[in-house]
Amino acid sequence: MNFFKTHSFWILFNLFIFCIIFGTFIISCNRSDRFSGYSMGTYYTVQFDQQYSGQELSEIQNIVQDELNSLEGIFSTYREDSEISKINLSAKNEIEVSASMKEVLTTAFLLSEKSGGAFDPALNPLIEAWGFGKRKITNFSPLQIEEAKRNSGQRFFSLKNNILYKINPASGLNLNGIAKGYAVDKVFKLLEKRGYHAIVEIGGEVRAGNATFRVGLDAPGAADSFVISSVSIATSGTGYNQKTVNHRKIHHILNARTGYPAVTNVLSASVIGPECMVADALAKLPFVMQPVEAVKVIISLGYDAYIIEEVEGVRKVTITDGARKWLYKKMSPHRNDFENENQVNFLVFCCDPFYFIWSPFCRGVQQSRGCYQRSLP
Repeated sequence: MNFFKTHSFWILFNLFIFCIIFGTFIISCNRSDRFSGYSMGTYYTVQFDQQYSGQELSEIQNIVQDELNSLEGIFSTYREDSEISKINLSAKNEIEVSASMKEVLTTAFLLSEKSGGAFDPALNPLIEAWGFGKRKITNFSPLQIEEAKRNSGQRFFSLKNNILYKINPASGLNLNGIAKGYAVDKVFKLLEKRGYHAIVEIGGEVRAGNATFRVGLDAPGAADSFVISSVSIATSGTGYNQKTVNHRKIHHILNARTGYPAVTNVLSASVIGPECMVADALAKLPFVMQPVEAVKVIISLGYDAYIIEEVEGVRKVTITDGARKWLYKKMSPHRNDFENENQVNFLVFCCDPFYFIWSPFCRGVQQSRGCYQRSLP
């Protein structure tokens, strides 16, 4: 009798096929194109342009987590053992800093100069006085704010090589407005060096590699999405990081000149450009400066902006030409060309806040300082 025609053969054959299919299913279920975690006081996500095995993803995430933990040990103002906390507590005039601290301070001091102090990396006394730091307060006095203002400002610091000079012992650094962007850059370069093409997001700050990714921006009054490659997007907003002090609701973006939360019509500002660290810092400018003036500074540094304002109940979006080229979906057919005296060209959209509805297929939502940025399928 021919074995291949027997009942036993077909049982074994079907079992063999089942094992192949089931094994393939198990292997595919154990593969993914992303991982998420928590560090630096927020959530992060890394998404690749292809799937990897669970073991390989776990190994990659361990490397990323170690890098982020190291950066947290440098820049966290909530940890007494961090480098920045030791700088702030130090009574020395000269302090040797790490390579990462030097890199961030060099950029922060430059951006402070370029923005006329609108971005200031040395406002820690003011941030603490308003209760946006380690101290959680519900009341303040104008005298406390004035004293904190006197001890705040980049003018009390200078950097030469790897030596930080601190003029006022009561002054202090706070790099929360730039450190997350720097962390995105560090993780991105770490993965790129190992040959991975990915989009890295930490607390809403994003940097994409050579592969093409679609990133959505959902902000008060407008929603849009961008198709990006080899570029960064950082967003700041006043809508979510708020607190009540002296029975008054305030937001966390402070004006160094007044010592008080910035008075602004801007609801959200996104900056697009090569380095996420720079974009992160520049995204604060439209809240402290007039948006048109902020756009001039942003463009002069080779970056682009997407700004949402509300003026007398009407919401509008200002978008530079460079940012517009990344748009996946145009926001509105009602748009007007705008050109100021310095030839800064951008478009202004008047938006109905209910005009856009987000796709129900969005995924990877991360809340971030006034806006949501989402990785879309």
